[in-house]
Amino acid sequence: MILGTTPLRAYAKKLERRLVAAEAALLSHGLYLNDDLEACRVDPSRQKNDQTTIKEQLATPESFHAASMDITASTDINQVAQHSDEASEHGTIEAETINNEVMDINMRTQAFEYHGETSSIAFLERLRRYTEPTHPELSTSPAAITSLFLRASDRSLVTELHNDAFINHEETPAWIVEPYNNDEFYPLQAYTFLEAYFASHHSIHPIVDKEEILSRSRKLWDGQSQAVERSHKAVYFAILALGALSRTWNEESLGGKGRYEWTLLLFRKAEEALGRPGSFPNMTTVQALFVLAKVCQVQLDLNLAYTYLGMGIRAALTCGINRLTVFRVKDFPQDSATLLVARTWWALYSLEVELSFALGRPDTLGLDFYHNRPVPKLNNSETDIIRATLDLSMVIRDVTAGVHQKAIKLAERLDQASKLEQNLDGWLAQLPEKIRPTSGTDVLNSGSIHDPPWAKLQLFVLNIRYLHVKTVLFHPFFQLATKASNKSKLSPMLIEAAEKCVESAVMMIRIIHDTYRMHHSMRTWYYNTVYLSFGMSVLLVYELKRPFPSHGNYDLLLYIEQSLDALETMKECRVAMKTANFAREFLDKLRKQQDALNVVPENDQAMMTDLPDLWSGVPAFNELFPDYIGEFEDYAELSLFDQAFIHPNTGMENPSV
Repeated sequence: MILGTTPLRAYAKKLERRLVAAEAALLSHGLYLNDDLEACRVDPSRQKNDQTTIKEQLATPESFHAASMDITASTDINQVAQHSDEASEHGTIEAETINNEVMDINMRTQAFEYHGETSSIAFLERLRRYTEPTHPELSTSPAAITSLFLRASDRSLVTELHNDAFINHEETPAWIVEPYNNDEFYPLQAYTFLEAYFASHHSIHPIVDKEEILSRSRKLWDGQSQAVERSHKAVYFAILALGALSRTWNEESLGGKGRYEWTLLLFRKAEEALGRPGSFPNMTTVQALFVLAKVCQVQLDLNLAYTYLGMGIRAALTCGINRLTVFRVKDFPQDSATLLVARTWWALYSLEVELSFALGRPDTLGLDFYHNRPVPKLNNSETDIIRATLDLSMVIRDVTAGVHQKAIKLAERLDQASKLEQNLDGWLAQLPEKIRPTSGTDVLNSGSIHDPPWAKLQLFVLNIRYLHVKTVLFHPFFQLATKASNKSKLSPMLIEAAEKCVESAVMMIRIIHDTYRMHHSMRTWYYNTVYLSFGMSVLLVYELKRPFPSHGNYDLLLYIEQSLDALETMKECRVAMKTANFAREFLDKLRKQQDALNVVPENDQAMMTDLPDLWSGVPAFNELFPDYIGEFEDYAELSLFDQAFIHPNTGMENPSV
């Protein structure tokens, strides 16, 4: 009786959470349901109180998934998604996109969020789906397995991976800036943060001139703030925020504040200096928005980063820095001697494509013929990365449009992926020698001992981005191979493409791990958590399914361990640490279960593993692959792994996590 009623209680709770989430959706539009279930307008005070109540109701991890996912997917869409996985090697896999996209309500912000199939959220969501039970059969399973399933299916990665400790999205920035005195520009700490910025992120995005920034900074420190425009002050504070966030802290605090206290303070100062959006449409404003987006990206607040980049694009288009035009004033210079305008625009362009690709969302750049600003030429300096990342962004756009958005036959899709791989390898081959990885796989053997520090940083970043794009490019084929019911009938071309996905994931993890081992300063680049999530999810699925024999001599568990080691070095990033701690616990339990299966009596082991219809890697999995019989490790592994993403927090405002 207990086993039989557990799913019913869970289903009732799910219905209750769906109602609460529906009320949240109505409240986001200023409406509520009255006693007659009619939508009525609500006054602001009630809306605020009700939203607080709903947040409390949805504050527990077990309430996230069912309340959010169910109200955003209709029955018709689910039916389409079910049929999409029936595609074979001889058909199309167009509707795979429906299964791979994530549309959810973030219960922290009560905002709808979309994450496309190339996003890390979508990769991790596919892991979670491997533990989704089908409701009718659940009652026949042992209580421990049932509990395991319920915990796994109640996860909402959109909510759990939201970083609500960095900044409160509901607060209203103080747009009115009070008069500054020189102490408010923090001259005692500012130079330390400036140096940290120019030694790290400036090497990847050289959008400002160091001497010019230092010259303006001295005016601020000397009490001449009135001579510095507000947009320049915004750039100043934004750069300090990113420098404070990314530097290696060998001390507990500076001026009584630690890493995150300084980052948040300076971030808010930059917001205040910018004022109302659109107030100062000039290139310096674009630079400030760019750097603020980078702060959000490193803080893993990717939605806010996406928003700031969008604002930067709009500001850039408003002031026309994307265009080479004839000025009304005769002999007005088109750019500075160092091509600062061109560097700023094309760096913004590239970052917009990169982040949009990582989130699986469209960029806001429009058609390329709008942008006729000349690209800076290669000159054997740190600005060469502008051209390198721009060329890569063109390949990324082709990958998104060509592989992930077209309904084409598998054979044609394989051919198209092969051509895109050639383009990607061609991009790698034409990189300047100082920043060109030897083979795209071994960053440690690339470059020269005489290369400057910026070249090493650029080489690392370009190599990781190359492998990330390659992993995503071939992931649809890896996914198709893992879902096939008859592995012996997989075509050699499909297996080859799927194996490239695994190889790229392995190399991506290895390079991050080895770089973190040798360069401590890189351990504050928390955004690499996203790349580690991509790679780890691929290797875990391969270990679970073993869809094809690998020709590479890889110990995948070793590389999973390396990914956890890399996460654990980012000690101040709570998202990374929570992920590593729970994932390591998961691996320990996995090994114990594997050892236990070797000593379980044959009849008992058969009872544990012969559980058809208990889980669904995709909708209606048992109907698509009726001959599949899962194993207990499949469920235990991913359920425990999924708990790695409970209460992510990289900031300072939630120390209880």
